[in-house]
Amino acid sequence: MLAKTVFQVSDPDILSAISCHTTLKTHYRRLDLLVFLADKIKWDRKDQAPFLTGLLDRLDDSLEAAAEFYMDWLFAGDLVVPHPWAVAAKAELANTCASMDVRRD
Repeated sequence: MLAKTVFQVSDPDILSAISCHTTLKTHYRRLDLLVFLADKIKWDRKDQAPFLTGLLDRLDDSLEAAAEFYMDWLFAGDLVVPHPWAVAAKAELANTCASMDVRRD
């Protein structure tokens, strides 16, 4: 909403990526994945993100594999109330990666 009203961003692809940069969503676009992963790679704390090495390693396979790695890490933690978009995106990523035959180690 801020991007649209304050900064007059009107491009639907950019607005979509902004809207799901922290949670992702189903039917994501390539730009959605790029911005989502950039948000995870640029950790906003002093220490290194605990998932960073695995996420970067999975980028060699695909954007989807890297996003799936992060989602697996997120859901394996102490996540109490997952965002419904994240739940749906995690399922979509799992299906996509399975169909791409992406490694799961």
